[in-house]
Amino acid sequence: MAIERLLLCLSAGCLAAGFYPEPAEYFYPEQFLDYQTNDKPGGNENKKMSIEEVKWPVENTFKNILQVAGVEVDKWGRVHVFHRGDRMWDDRSFKSDVYQLEELGPIEIDAVLILDPSSGELIRGWGKNRFYLPHGITLDNRENSWVTDVALHQVFKFAVNNEEPSIVLGKKFQPGSDQEHFCKPTDVAVASSGVVYISDGYCNSRIIAFQPDGTFFGEFAQSDEMNIPHSLSLIEERKLLCVADRQNARILCYSLKEDNSLGELIINNGVSVGFPYAIASKGEYMFAVTLASTGKVAAVGITTKLKDGSLIDIWDSKERFSMPHDMALSNGTFLYVADVGKFTPKKLFKFKITD
Repeated sequence: MAIERLLLCLSAGCLAAGFYPEPAEYFYPEQFLDYQTNDKPGGNENKKMSIEEVKWPVENTFKNILQVAGVEVDKWGRVHVFHRGDRMWDDRSFKSDVYQLEELGPIEIDAVLILDPSSGELIRGWGKNRFYLPHGITLDNRENSWVTDVALHQVFKFAVNNEEPSIVLGKKFQPGSDQEHFCKPTDVAVASSGVVYISDGYCNSRIIAFQPDGTFFGEFAQSDEMNIPHSLSLIEERKLLCVADRQNARILCYSLKEDNSLGELIINNGVSVGFPYAIASKGEYMFAVTLASTGKVAAVGITTKLKDGSLIDIWDSKERFSMPHDMALSNGTFLYVADVGKFTPKKLFKFKITD
């Protein structure tokens, strides 16, 4: 009955109206917002900024991998992919935000794959027998890997070439909303000072920050009523931390104070073509991947002006996105998009930025 109510709700457009059916776990699972369509909104055809490299990566890179959740790029341009192996976030995964499939054990294969940026071939992998439902991956300026796991409700820091975490935040399989707990944390951004910002998440509506050693620093943005803060983009040269406020269909940017705490909300840009799942910035531009509230508009990538959200370009893959979930920029030249959708045979896309 719960699934039937959700499908009825989707057909009525209630997600766009901000209404979600009960129980809560049925509107979070990503498979319910996973569909294909041939319809596509029109962008500014005179301002194409993203051109796909259609033959990247090599075939069968993600054979037998169901969902690629996260993507990041290191200083050498290598592409780090955080995937779910044979696991999928579906209606069995959670009950009252508590993970229900712990008995399956962790993902048995390497959950992080490092790919050559030119060929797309696998360089190496790591992270087997540790993660349950991977979500986001971030590299800091020392190439430490920060990852989030929504099943574990935890955030991990891994030093380069070390598979034992140096910092673990959150309590294993325990959702919560205090300083020691997360509830399905989504993404991480790390300042050059080492301060760590975490978007938390699917069932909390906050940005929570920690000192470089993992001690609590503060929590922010609760008054802005975010509805699934799903992705972060730290723009230190502009002293901004931007958030993809997914279900409110907006991108929020907060000023950064001298002590690295969040200041005022200074940018509040609505997204007109769907829910923003991931964001990345370059200069005056903000890139995002979005998924619409109904099947009438395709999942697409967009390029907007950072300052006011005005739409510059709408772009897509030749094979079409199904559910684009994360994105990463490489030296401002290449853009990578991870897709968790069931319908796309391709899980990772590469685009060249032309402007």
